[in-house]
Amino acid sequence: LSAPMPNLRSLEFDYNAMGDTGAAALAASAKRLPKLEELDLSYNQITSAGMKKLAASKVFANLTRLRIAN
Repeated sequence: LSAPMPNLRSLEFDYNAMGDTGAAALAASAKRLPKLEELDLSYNQITSAGMKKLAASKVFANLTRLRIAN
């Protein structure tokens, strides 16, 4: 995500096979998603390494709903 999305509240990234590389990219863009409340990362082959990068970022700061399924 290169452009700021200040009003984006929901993101559905399920079934995209983003893996840890995509998770790291999402983590790096967390500051561009200040109002994100809902995030679906189901079925993306994200391992614990990718989840750690996301958890260390601010992408989860305002979430009220997070969906992760394998």
